[in-house]
Amino acid sequence: MTRAAAPVSRPRSVPGVRLHRRQESLFVIGDLHFDHEAVIKGCDRPFGSVDERNEALIEYWNDVVGIDDTVYVLGDFTFGASPRRVQELADLLNGVKVFIPGTHDERSKRWFVDYATLTYRHKDFVLIHDPHDAPKTDAWIVHGHSHNKNPDYPFINPARKTVNASAELINYTPLRLDTLVKYLKDGRRYEILPEKRI
Repeated sequence: MTRAAAPVSRPRSVPGVRLHRRQESLFVIGDLHFDHEAVIKGCDRPFGSVDERNEALIEYWNDVVGIDDTVYVLGDFTFGASPRRVQELADLLNGVKVFIPGTHDERSKRWFVDYATLTYRHKDFVLIHDPHDAPKTDAWIVHGHSHNKNPDYPFINPARKTVNASAELINYTPLRLDTLVKYLKDGRRYEILPEKRI
């Protein structure tokens, strides 16, 4: 497994990484599953169609992410889409995206980093798709993969030091790291992000 190096600057918002200068502008989200129809029913997503869901995900993302912000995408951005389709979708979303591969990202993996590590507000994090693939660490494991289907992986599980940032648990909206740190401070278990979309 390759550790993500310091992000590299890109000339425009493309799948890749770059240096982030303002820590307030960091976000995480996993398991968006753009263009995937079965996940709507399988994970009880509140959308009537793939098009409705895709449009909502783009709107929710752009409502909170600015063009200079950085979003760590924790796998399964799409469901086996071509690199061209991944680029089309990425171009519709604000910010710089750091893609970490998920179960369904095989065709576009060339743009992805295996995982990332960072320290934010005195908390250490490993960002990865599947929590079982995380390196041994005392850091918080921020992941996707589990969706809303595994009670061992709620939004925050302090016993395991895991944060499940699957879209279903965080209102289908990228989660600002400042918000995450606020919830980690109280040491409680949270099934889902308590805050609702504005």
